[in-house]
Amino acid sequence: ATKNLVIQAILNGFRGIDTACQPKHYR
Repeated sequence: ATKNLVIQAILNGFRGIDTACQPKHYR
């Protein structure tokens, strides 16, 4: 994920966004 996406992920809820985008990577 790009820095912009990372920032948005944190703002929106890192777990929710990151898991939704890349559940495998979150593991």
